[in-house]
Amino acid sequence: MGLRKMRAFTIMMEYLIPPIQPPFLPGWRAPPPGPDHFEGQSVVPVAVVTGVVAALLVGLRFYTRARILRAVHLDDWLILLSLVLGLGTSATMITQLSLGLGRHFYYVSDSFSDYLKSGLAASLLYTASLFSTKVSILCLYIRIFSYQGVQLLSKMLLAIVVISHTWIITSILTTCVPLDSIWIIEKKPSFCHSFNVFWANAGLNMATDLLIFLLPLPVISKLRLPRRQKYSLYFVSLLAFGVCVISVVRLTNLLKHEDPLYFFMDVTWTAVPIANLNCIEVHTAIVCACLTTIKPLLVQWFPFLLSSRPPESPMTYPVPRYDRPLTIGTQITRHNRPPRSSFVSSVHTNDFKYDTTDEGDSQFQLPIFAPGDGNGDGRRKGIVFEAEQLEIVKLAHTVVAATSDYNGVATQVTDVTQRVKKLAISEKPAAPALEQTEELLPELRTDHREPLKLSGALDKYEHIEVTPVIGREYVNVNLAELLKAPNSDDLILSQRGVLFFRKQDDVTNDLQKELVQRLGELSGKPSTSKLHIHPINNAGRGDDKDDEISVISSEQAKRLYLHRFLNYNKKQSQKSQWHSDITFEPIPSDYALLRLTQHALGFGLRSHDRISATLQGFLDSLTATYAQPGFNEAADKNGFKIYSAERGAPENVGELLEAIHPVIRTNPVTGWKSVFAVGHHVQKINGLSDEESKHFLAWFVQLIVENHDLQVRFKWKDVNDVAIWDNRSVYHAATPDYLFENLGERQGSRAVSLGERPYFDPQSSSRREAIKAEMLAAAGQEKAEQ
Repeated sequence: MGLRKMRAFTIMMEYLIPPIQPPFLPGWRAPPPGPDHFEGQSVVPVAVVTGVVAALLVGLRFYTRARILRAVHLDDWLILLSLVLGLGTSATMITQLSLGLGRHFYYVSDSFSDYLKSGLAASLLYTASLFSTKVSILCLYIRIFSYQGVQLLSKMLLAIVVISHTWIITSILTTCVPLDSIWIIEKKPSFCHSFNVFWANAGLNMATDLLIFLLPLPVISKLRLPRRQKYSLYFVSLLAFGVCVISVVRLTNLLKHEDPLYFFMDVTWTAVPIANLNCIEVHTAIVCACLTTIKPLLVQWFPFLLSSRPPESPMTYPVPRYDRPLTIGTQITRHNRPPRSSFVSSVHTNDFKYDTTDEGDSQFQLPIFAPGDGNGDGRRKGIVFEAEQLEIVKLAHTVVAATSDYNGVATQVTDVTQRVKKLAISEKPAAPALEQTEELLPELRTDHREPLKLSGALDKYEHIEVTPVIGREYVNVNLAELLKAPNSDDLILSQRGVLFFRKQDDVTNDLQKELVQRLGELSGKPSTSKLHIHPINNAGRGDDKDDEISVISSEQAKRLYLHRFLNYNKKQSQKSQWHSDITFEPIPSDYALLRLTQHALGFGLRSHDRISATLQGFLDSLTATYAQPGFNEAADKNGFKIYSAERGAPENVGELLEAIHPVIRTNPVTGWKSVFAVGHHVQKINGLSDEESKHFLAWFVQLIVENHDLQVRFKWKDVNDVAIWDNRSVYHAATPDYLFENLGERQGSRAVSLGERPYFDPQSSSRREAIKAEMLAAAGQEKAEQ
């Protein structure tokens, strides 16, 4: 953000052109008469106004971090340090007014020695403030941008900034040796830097300013955001570019002077614009560094300014198939899958090409297609996996409702498919002729990740298969002990969807949170995904002091949702109860752990198997809008505000509980795809008419209701019975009998881990396809051995 130490350069010039009496200097032009001639009136207003604005923005940043997001990071402390140093710079500039700044040098008395001392101090404070600001911005880049290329460039630039500014500060402190020879005119220095050193410093500052400004621009241009949000980001970038311009202006202010000798000889007079630009530069840099961090505050105070509604675009239908040839840098893997792209992924088929744009977010972070560090396998980061805990990951995936075969129930959707145009692979499909269509493509993952493999680490424990394909119950397993499990490098895949554990008396809320968080970490979820804080069922309702524990209480439900249950009592069907947790969040849940009284569970992976292949290809290309306006309604009716701060992930903020996710989602652990758009959180399938959307959403639920083999019911017998399930591919439904059946109060604690942003991998298979492939592979191996 700023250019080089023009202050240090000025000090250098002041020394190398000694302040001798004007008459003895050839070409000296005497200043206008009058010792009271003063031009420093602008210094105090500029220093105060810029300092106050910067302090206000830093204060808002810390309020946002500490009170709303409840997480203060290193970049926040660095910007606070920048503010302290920047205010010190302004204070020094104001102090220089009493030492001669703004007056002609000819009339400055003995205070000029002190003026030079303050000039050196201002140079150091100015440089240190800009240094701290740059490091803060780069630390923020590293923290919020998940894409490896951006992180690598940010780290490289951070190293350059540290090295360059260390040198600049060193060069200021060694302007002349000894240093006090700068302000003690009678003392002859043994060494002074040449002017070229300070011009080089100016170039270093300008280069790092420009690189920091340019680095996020490719990311911003690819973010799928409303115009208002994207324009606001460009405005912040424009301000940052303004800091670069200020640096250039400061430099040209010296270079363009018609008489450089006069400029530096009368430095107390000519330095006023430089002093003002110093204050403007350091504080504008701080303001720019803070603007992007206070969005959660703006969302909370002024939600109308930053709508989260995604932009519209023309509807296209990607064909889930890759025939892309291997290129330099492409890793040879099965199906010749395409390599990871930077910001725009171009997917080629035999006959056409379409582009999928990586989607960003309000804190400018990019999609994480491969959970963990973006590389797919958690072991690449040296993670040590606990066998028993990962076996729970394996088993917590098994019943993720895979709807029978693709060829099963095509006749049930005749009324819908008659209005859906079949797509030919040989032609690029055009947008459907639907009014008010909203075109959104699902997140596509272009670096196919192999699913985790079974190891059987939990097979040694006594268990019961609740159904042939769904659910497993463990009888004598202590979950608390599993947190102390021995280390293992085995990765274990959940194949049962939901696990039940009886009478877990040793499981406290803290252990419950620790376990469900570890499940997500061991399966490779992003580091920014923590435990979810429910918008309503949190500590604000008084049922528990821990925001990360959602209290499932019959009494609380009666208070908050009485009107809903009154409507339930009038219905003969409760199928609308089926849902996956918190799909209205941009970053929804992977695992949930519940200790409750009675709960029924059903699943989504096998539901996908029961859709015809033709219809699957269509559904794979769709997204849906997931929202929960009922929470806002309940909050308004009961006189409180929903939790609008960060709810376990940087993206999950604000009062608008709405997100766009794929209709068909790939589970990163199993590698299976399943219907994700099930339940009352799903508002509409994007790109379809209202009638078509309602047909599909109702039919998805009907697939679960009408297929008993996709369901498992768990009877809660004892206090501290536990159920763990995978929300990425499992639906569940509570039995709302406690309002009218007089069964007494019941209550449970639920911890919900957040996973990755939902995506669709075109190379993922259905559960049945995967099992069939495994059987064929096993048969082929057996035949080869014979």
